Amino acid sequence: MSMDWLFETEIRDGRGGVAAFLRNVADRLENGTVEFSDGDEDVSLPVPENLELAVRVARGGDADSDASDADRPTGPDDSQRVQLELSWDANAT
Repeated sequence: MSMDWLFETEIRDGRGGVAAFLRNVADRLENGTVEFSDGDEDVSLPVPENLELAVRVARGGDADSDASDADRPTGPDDSQRVQLELSWDANAT
């Protein structure tokens, strides 16, 4: 089953700005609700007590790789990527 993305944005900022964004997400997560807004779209999700965090770290990007598009890092060979993914059952309390 495919995911229906409710919100998507990309933020380009310095380390401090990105860290502040992540701190804000962490604070809201700890309080039980994550909220995102880009001025045009807003989404707010309740977060249960228990959830899953997946962390992925990649280096380089080879367009000729056999990996699927979702698993393949993109960008030049000297690029690096860290992905943080939170997931939970929407029916959990």
